[in-house]
Amino acid sequence: MEEKYYEISSDNIEKFVNNLVAQNNEVIAPKDKDGDTFYDKINDFKDADLNILLSKLSFKEYLLPKTETLFEYSISGSNINILDPLENTVGNGETDVSANGGIGSGSESSRKKSVKRIIFGSRPCDAGAGPIMEKVFNWDYKDEFFNEKFKNLYIISIACVQPDNYCFCTEAQLSPESSYGSDILLKKGGSGYYAKVITEKGLELINSSSENAGLFKEIPKETFPADKDWKAAFDIKKTQGFLDKNFTSGYFQEKFLSCIGCGICTYTCPTCHCFDIQDEGTNEKGKRIRNWDSCQFGIFTLHTSGHNPRVTQGDRYRQRLMHKFKIYNEKFNKYLCVGCGRCSRNCPEDIDLKEITSELSLMESSAGD
Repeated sequence: MEEKYYEISSDNIEKFVNNLVAQNNEVIAPKDKDGDTFYDKINDFKDADLNILLSKLSFKEYLLPKTETLFEYSISGSNINILDPLENTVGNGETDVSANGGIGSGSESSRKKSVKRIIFGSRPCDAGAGPIMEKVFNWDYKDEFFNEKFKNLYIISIACVQPDNYCFCTEAQLSPESSYGSDILLKKGGSGYYAKVITEKGLELINSSSENAGLFKEIPKETFPADKDWKAAFDIKKTQGFLDKNFTSGYFQEKFLSCIGCGICTYTCPTCHCFDIQDEGTNEKGKRIRNWDSCQFGIFTLHTSGHNPRVTQGDRYRQRLMHKFKIYNEKFNKYLCVGCGRCSRNCPEDIDLKEITSELSLMESSAGD
């Protein structure tokens, strides 16, 4: 669709969000929890913490839950019934017991497919992670669990005014004001916000009621504030160039001696998507679940034979860099990183991804001189 532009006052943006809540939508926003900020359901605009730069985690878990039930089963004699969360029924048309507090009660599953979730107050880096992950979950097999959630996810992001020292979204093909992945992008200005509506889903939210539509005043494109001239501090393509030619470089073993393999970098990353699948249950009933996993764990690539192709943390962190800045780009012409800096902020050993990618870029430049 052709982008539309609006302005809305601070008072009206509050009314807009509260109206969305009142319409029985699940509105998710950055929310304070004991001094840290996480994405969580809000019941009122005032519950949202919009003053922080970034929440501790992204909203990835609303697309790829930490633990997700793929299906459940029950066994009676020679009969096996598969309970499909996507359909909420078993093979004979009975109601899925998990939807009524059965064996799946309390676990996240795609049985909530009809829920419209609205992410309010995300940053452009988090919004940009959605379409990046979408490519992964659709390139050879369409993952309906992911797709159902993504289809029902509406993203209202707020542009950043000033990134911090860990941010490098500009180098990662985005910017602090990028609208990539957003349905509506808000920019602070005047007596409230300017709004750019990028998708039909964004327009749907504004037109969800006559009251909501009346809160927004349409303006010409020229009135919408232009993006700042954000300058990249280094060339990420040169980072990729180094990785192309230096798989066996001693750099990785030396640089990542301090890595303890805790996996916090992958769990806080908006685009990391490794998972493991386990079966849990008894002889009568059980379920198959998908859980977050991490390429930074030694057991991730451990073979039954005892052999491990990535035996050191240097090997494992090299894989992380290769996947984000080489392998994914070769397939999708995009980087598997939005430059949010969460991995660096949360690393107990102060391993700084911005510093590393910049260093590799400079090393590649020096090698070409």
